[in-house]
Amino acid sequence: MLALLALIASLMALLWARRARRLASSLTPDTQKLLLAWRELSPEQLAAELAGFLETVTSRLRSQDARLSGLEERSRRMMAHRGLVRFNNDAEIKGNLSFAVALLDENHDGFLLTSLYNLTGNRIFLRPVTGGAVEHEMLPEEAEALRQARGEA
Repeated sequence: MLALLALIASLMALLWARRARRLASSLTPDTQKLLLAWRELSPEQLAAELAGFLETVTSRLRSQDARLSGLEERSRRMMAHRGLVRFNNDAEIKGNLSFAVALLDENHDGFLLTSLYNLTGNRIFLRPVTGGAVEHEMLPEEAEALRQARGEA
């Protein structure tokens, strides 16, 4: 019975040590230093170390806030608005195999991609969209996809 208890205690100690090593390896060097030194420091020294640590954390958080703001700005310029219309380009073919896709950013700039499928092949057109408009005449389905992307449909 004692041998079983000793074995269980040994396994628990091994698991605890492995968990402590994993935790320590995930901490920053500053945090590891602070955790190792806290017993050897006077209360005043510990307070000074903690103040320095908090200043470092605050600085890092400000840096991350700035980075996050930059990412948010970039995401606004990405293709946030979409429109999709599937249709039959050829009366002989069913299944809505042709399509028009409009992808626009916050400024309604982007592109209009159209695929026209028929029995002899497939044609693909790509048109730039600036301010929600294209330069050339559009198919009705392309106009509908653009309306959807602009939030008008």
